[in-house]
Amino acid sequence: QDVVTHSYSIELLPKTATITVGASQEYEVKFKDITYTNGVQTNESTSDVTGPSTLSSSNTTVATVANEFAYGHASGTVTITASYTYSGTTYTDTATLTVSPSPYTYELVISPDDAVIGVGGTQVYVAKFITYYNGSKQNESTVTTSCTWTSSDTAVATMSGKTATGVSFGVTTVSARYTYQGTVYTDTTTLIVSSEIGVDPSDPGGNGSGGGG
Repeated sequence: QDVVTHSYSIELLPKTATITVGASQEYEVKFKDITYTNGVQTNESTSDVTGPSTLSSSNTTVATVANEFAYGHASGTVTITASYTYSGTTYTDTATLTVSPSPYTYELVISPDDAVIGVGGTQVYVAKFITYYNGSKQNESTVTTSCTWTSSDTAVATMSGKTATGVSFGVTTVSARYTYQGTVYTDTTTLIVSSEIGVDPSDPGGNGSGGGG
């Protein structure tokens, strides 16, 4: 009587892959069934078991997995492991995923860079979000109304959206915060509220009280 045995295994594909931060990699899992008759291979079949398989990442700071996709979050190399259970036995296989820095970088820039207003005066700011590709500017968009604006010293100046209003003599830092793809970008600028427009409040002699004799 012939002796028939089976050898089971899974294969996670691709075995090696490289993506950039923010990108994703799709995987597939193949289940292989090799049949031996009297110790001699007589058949081999392969089926797709990606759906019922479980994928995991060795370092979720670098890459996470959801279903059959891995998502790059930070530069580094991780091991992606696939697990599949058949007839009570769990089979595993691994693949290597490298996450490289994204060629895209972003910057938030607010203007004017510095401003001087009087008490009761106002200053309107503009915020632009700049996209660079490999260091070269690719796109610039105005995001003023999408920013959160704050003043570091509301006794000196307050913010209402993009507009600063001088309250009292002094210096404050105006900040803008803008969120893009889950990351917060910020920029700051100095606002001087002067008793006389153009007078530097850091100069004790320039407050209009005179420097007499």
